[in-house]
Amino acid sequence: MSGSASFTLINSTLANNSAPDVDAGAMLIAGSASVTVTGCNFTGNQAEYNAAAISVGEASKLRVTSCTFTKGNATNYAGGGIYAIGQATVAVANSSFVENTVGCSGGGLSAGGSTRVTITNCTFDQNSAAFGLGGGGVVAIEEAKVFVQGSKFRSNMAVGSSGGAISARDHSLVNATDGTQFAHNIAEVDGGAIMIIGDATAVVDGGAMFYNNSAHYAGTDIHANADFSLVMGDANISATSPTVSW
Repeated sequence: MSGSASFTLINSTLANNSAPDVDAGAMLIAGSASVTVTGCNFTGNQAEYNAAAISVGEASKLRVTSCTFTKGNATNYAGGGIYAIGQATVAVANSSFVENTVGCSGGGLSAGGSTRVTITNCTFDQNSAAFGLGGGGVVAIEEAKVFVQGSKFRSNMAVGSSGGAISARDHSLVNATDGTQFAHNIAEVDGGAIMIIGDATAVVDGGAMFYNNSAHYAGTDIHANADFSLVMGDANISATSPTVSW
């Protein structure tokens, strides 16, 4: 979809689609298009570059509700479920990202450019990012803003990189609130749950919970490096020390 198109997809399954040599295994959204996806299942989709399932870019808008993204594979780059770039606006609610893999960053979801992404009551489970910029569940880069509310990040992995659940880099913002849970996430480098690097900002508040995350080097739960900004409020960290490092 492109231009100023408006499109709604309901109660559908998009499975085992492939995009060799390009982005977007199942759906490409560009221009100023507005797309609503409800009650759909994206499974086994693959893209050689970005977005195993959905790529949303330019000034387009995507709203996803009650969907599943499973076993997607963005072979070389980012976004095992959703890849957002440009000035796109994305809202994902009551959805799950499970067992998606990428060759670089954002096993479940990747946000770049100046995108704004809201994630509400979602589950990211057993997603992985291999090497690259990390973020087994989610990566935010450039000037992207990602707001996570009441969601669960479990058993995600940054392979050979940092941020088992979330990686915030460059000038991006990640805000995790409303009881968002981080449990059993693994980073083979730093930041078992969250990695903050560059001029990135992370806000962890509203009863966010951390349990049994692990990192090979620094920051069992959170690691921050370079000119970062970390704001922590009413968070509950239950794990072995050190949990937060910089």
